[in-house]
Amino acid sequence: MTRTAMIAGAGYAGLAAAAVLARAGWRVCVYEADPEPRSVGAGLYVHGFVHDALRKTGAYDDFMRGAFKPAAHCVYIDGARQSNASTDGNITTTTRAALHVALIEAARRAGVSIAGGSRAVAADPRGALILADGTRLAADLVIAADGVRSTITQTLDIPITRVPHQDGITRILLDRDGLRDDKWNSIHDYYDYRGRPLRVLYTPCGSDAFYFCLMAPIIDVEATSVPIAGALWTARFPDLAPTLRRVGSAGRHDRYATTTLSTWSRGRAAIVGDAAHAMPSSLGQGAGVSIVNAVALAEAVAHADDIDAGLGDWEVAMRPMVEGWQRRVEDVASQRSLSRAVRPSEQRLVELSSEDSDRKHARQEGDQRMTLVPSASWYTEIIAAVDQQQAGIKDHLGRPWAQHFERVALRLIFRKPDASRAHIESALLHDAMMERGGGREMLNSLGISQEACEIIEITTPPPNADYYRRFQEVGPAECEIYLDYVRKLCASGNRAAIQMKLADITDTIEACRTGRTPLLIDQFVNRYEPSRKLLEQALGSELG
Repeated sequence: MTRTAMIAGAGYAGLAAAAVLARAGWRVCVYEADPEPRSVGAGLYVHGFVHDALRKTGAYDDFMRGAFKPAAHCVYIDGARQSNASTDGNITTTTRAALHVALIEAARRAGVSIAGGSRAVAADPRGALILADGTRLAADLVIAADGVRSTITQTLDIPITRVPHQDGITRILLDRDGLRDDKWNSIHDYYDYRGRPLRVLYTPCGSDAFYFCLMAPIIDVEATSVPIAGALWTARFPDLAPTLRRVGSAGRHDRYATTTLSTWSRGRAAIVGDAAHAMPSSLGQGAGVSIVNAVALAEAVAHADDIDAGLGDWEVAMRPMVEGWQRRVEDVASQRSLSRAVRPSEQRLVELSSEDSDRKHARQEGDQRMTLVPSASWYTEIIAAVDQQQAGIKDHLGRPWAQHFERVALRLIFRKPDASRAHIESALLHDAMMERGGGREMLNSLGISQEACEIIEITTPPPNADYYRRFQEVGPAECEIYLDYVRKLCASGNRAAIQMKLADITDTIEACRTGRTPLLIDQFVNRYEPSRKLLEQALGSELG
């Protein structure tokens, strides 16, 4: 009897597994939420260990026809070239769309059915995929390849750990107009630490296309905005200025994160790809590892007498390799971390000459905590709750408002490395008692300490409807209302509350300065600057 597989997600992992299973004689259906399967992003690196897996899917020849081999990898620091190493033909690049199309065509040639506009929402470990319209699809094997925000994994009751990192990336795909000479057939990697740390990675991925990766710490609102802040990037990277000016509104910004699961399968349901093992794109390995692991999954069960046992064998064989890649990628991300201003040639913190030794030590402690604290389970639980509470709310740049709360916490940690858990909780939840904040019910459900609740209450304006209405305006009278609120906060003498509010206002000011209209700059910034000065005075020499 022909075995059947139902797969959620027509990304790299889902298609790779589908193609291999179909080539082994299975009947395979892939269900994709989008009307048509599509790739998200710009370009990618496809390293040698992925090529054999692509051969097994039947996509290799199509992939290679659209691939490119950069000649060298050049690194620049603060405008000066540091290295120019030949790749010896060992690096292959392509556009994400080209690889995706190659996998789609390979899957279809193998007989895979791909259904667009069909969102899978759950899986039964006994062997069934459930669609959003309630359709239940029985199968010998179910594969969840529905991405980093997998809903299916949650329905299988598999514990998920997601660790956000402090750097992010904006990806942009452009044509190579003006960049067709030999110089631009190589990878060019620019780091700049003269002021705020920034990085631009130029990667050719064909004779007619290349992609930019623009990288900055997530707390740098201007540098991580989309559309990109053209004046900032062109001033810091003048060699690339003509091309950066062509970016316009293109681009997509993502934050680095690592996902791990306690197990990759439950019964006859398996999870693969970013849903199971997302990682930072430090080495461009996320897609490649997903393809390799998906092929291994398909091979492990294709001819197995016992599918449950085959899935167990697959995880035993592949988990060390996948988690090894995650550790390696995280290590490289740490060595290159822009949030910690690590130079790739030194692999240590930049020591600013203007800082004394005590300040340097405090900064290094802050850097360590900015890496360690966000991995704590209590921290990720609060982040998830804030994301849910603030879902759909955007700031003036069109970015999720929930991101503001974590930036406030990270600013607090960086400036005050010995900040207590309660102090950090208050930063993450500082608007909890305001409208749409979740209130006491949310604080109680998260088990927030009394100390954190007191800080939140002290920094919350009085519950008066007219006050809240005027609080949102920017005229002179309203600015005075806000300043009076900050004066009362300073008079409380609660240093933890003052420190947290300073981190909040600092982030708000930087976000306003990134605004595209004079109103935001002239009125909102002018409203918050006097308040920031009051808070700084209340703290004396300590800046939050």
